[in-house]
Amino acid sequence: MCKNSQQPIKAGYHSAISSPRVVLEYSMKDAGLKVTEDPGDVDADVLLVDLKGVQNLVPSLSSGQVEIWAGPAPHPQNAENTNVGKIIATLNDLPEGKWENFPCCVFAVRNEMLEQYPEVFDALLTVTNYTCDYANNNQEKSGELLADTIGVEKDILPKSLIKYSTEPTERFLAGMNIYYDAMKDMGKFEGRLKDNTFEEAEKDIFKLDPINKVRSN
Repeated sequence: MCKNSQQPIKAGYHSAISSPRVVLEYSMKDAGLKVTEDPGDVDADVLLVDLKGVQNLVPSLSSGQVEIWAGPAPHPQNAENTNVGKIIATLNDLPEGKWENFPCCVFAVRNEMLEQYPEVFDALLTVTNYTCDYANNNQEKSGELLADTIGVEKDILPKSLIKYSTEPTERFLAGMNIYYDAMKDMGKFEGRLKDNTFEEAEKDIFKLDPINKVRSN
């Protein structure tokens, strides 16, 4: 569809370094499409548009600002439920299996805080681990609890395909490698991260012992 269009297809994302934005750009590049953020580049297949927040995802479709967007659940489900849009692909549908279970969110802490207050961080990780299990096993109740906060009807959230996890699997790390390389390509890093490989940065970035300890208890 993009290659036959007379002008670039407008594809939206909600945040410049969000996982949907990374998947949107790099999966299209993997498919051989020319992707740009320059509105004057009429030779591109896809023009990326920063929609500046999840609250603008559904309105951007209804207004015709963009033709497609990539966004986090439950916003695609909400677009379908309101007859504004249609889900055309999930992460699992994209080629090569490269994007399946792609990382979205991480728990971050400053090194000095982790060193000074390990018991606090252990407690937060314990709650996070429990919350993930609860959300996976109680989708309808989680939908009721979160509907007002997210701003969707309570029956939308159980339609989400998200499976929450605190397990730092090899697939998670492989996804973070893609994420890291994409952010380097976008010029988002400064200092030592700007020139480091993922393998070098991984030693500084990931502190997996605390979550592994919590999961083993």
